[in-house]
Amino acid sequence: MSARRAQVLIAAEALPTRTGLRLALERDADCVEAGDGPSAVATARASQPDVCVIDLEAQRQRLRTVNELQARVPEAAIIVLTDRLDEDEFMAVVRAGASGYLPQNVDPSRLPAVVQSVMRGETAFPRRFVRRLIDELRGRGDRYSLSV
Repeated sequence: MSARRAQVLIAAEALPTRTGLRLALERDADCVEAGDGPSAVATARASQPDVCVIDLEAQRQRLRTVNELQARVPEAAIIVLTDRLDEDEFMAVVRAGASGYLPQNVDPSRLPAVVQSVMRGETAFPRRFVRRLIDELRGRGDRYSLSV
């Protein structure tokens, strides 16, 4: 039994980034694209994707977009790609509703499997950040700074 074809929104300012993500995903997914956070939210509302892949340059823009997507299309899983893995940003995007947080340089051949996994309700987080989640759940998160 093969997996259901995904409907994916790709949001990235840089056209080469959007093109690369689409090329990595289009064999297994129908993709729509947006060039910034506000257009990502508008496109998601119109297309109702299963998964939103967000690769926006500014950290605050990424977080704002995740918050807006979660509010407007809560059934969509959200994967954030970032140029620099950061624990504080990780916690902020998880709280905002992201199901994935990965480096921009993730192997493109892995992306279809990541999309399918978040569609099944799984997560895609760096293992080194899972400890932080566990500490937060156990009420020991006060030893971390959470400002973003």
